[in-house]
Amino acid sequence: MQLGLSSYTFPWSVGLLGFSSPTKWGLKDLIEKVQEHQIALLQIGDNLPFDQTPASERQKLKALVQAGAMRFELGTRGIKPDHLQNYIRLAAEHGAKILRVVIDTADHEPSVQETIDTIGQSLPHLRDHGVQLAIENHDRFGVDVLVYLVKTLDFPQVGICLDTVNSFGAGENLQTVVETLAPYTLNLHIKDYTIQRVWHKMGFTVLGAAAGQGQMNLPWVLEKIMLHGHCQTAILEHWPIPQEQATDTLKLEWEWEKQSLSYLKTIFNNHNWTI
Repeated sequence: MQLGLSSYTFPWSVGLLGFSSPTKWGLKDLIEKVQEHQIALLQIGDNLPFDQTPASERQKLKALVQAGAMRFELGTRGIKPDHLQNYIRLAAEHGAKILRVVIDTADHEPSVQETIDTIGQSLPHLRDHGVQLAIENHDRFGVDVLVYLVKTLDFPQVGICLDTVNSFGAGENLQTVVETLAPYTLNLHIKDYTIQRVWHKMGFTVLGAAAGQGQMNLPWVLEKIMLHGHCQTAILEHWPIPQEQATDTLKLEWEWEKQSLSYLKTIFNNHNWTI
C-alpha cells in the first residue's frame, strides 16, 4: 500500500466555488507539497481539472513520473464518452495507472442502466491504454448499486474508489461501505470525520477531521481492504471546517495536513508500506 496526497488534501487552497482563496494552488504547488513531505504519490481530482492545467506544469509532472521520482493518479467527474475517453488518454500519457471517476455532474445524473451503457463505451479505451477505472462511492448510488455496476460491467480494469465519508450521504455507515466495497476497491480515500448531535438534540452533523483525530477506525479499514489484495494506493483527503476568515480556513487546512501525515506515516511505517 502506498500513501499519497491529493488536490482534495488541500481543497480550500486549490479553491472552491464561492471561496476566494488567497493562494489558489495549481499542479505546480501540489508537486512541491508532495516533494516537501517526501511522498511519492499524487492524485489530482476534479477540483483541479487536469485538461485545463497549463501544459508546462503537466510536462513537469510527466518528467517526474518517467524518471521514477513520482507516481501519479488522475481523477475526474462525469462519464460521457468523449470526456471519459479524453481523461483515459491523459492518464496514460502522464503515467497514471488509475483514473478515479465520480459519476454525477451538475447537469448529468445517469440512471444505473445509462451508467452501465455509457461506461461500457469506454472499456476498450481502458484496455488499450492500460488504465484502471475506479468508480467513487458518492452520495446518490448506494454500495449495492456500485457493486452491481462493477459486476455487470465485468471488466478487469474497472473497480471502486472507496471514500470513507461520502456514503453517509446515501444513509450508509462506514462498516457497511467497507465490508461491501472492499473486495472491489482499487483505490482508497482516507478522510476522517466526526458525527456530532446538534444543540437541540434532533439531528446530527457530519464534519471533517484531521486523520486520526476523528471517529474513523483507519487500522480496521486498512485491514479489511488489504485482505483482498486489489487496492495498492491510499490517498489522504480532507474536509476542513471553514472559518470566519479565509486565511484562518487555510491555516486550519495546513494544520490538518501536518497532523494527518504524522499519524499516517506512523501507521504506514509500522506496516513497512510505501510513503
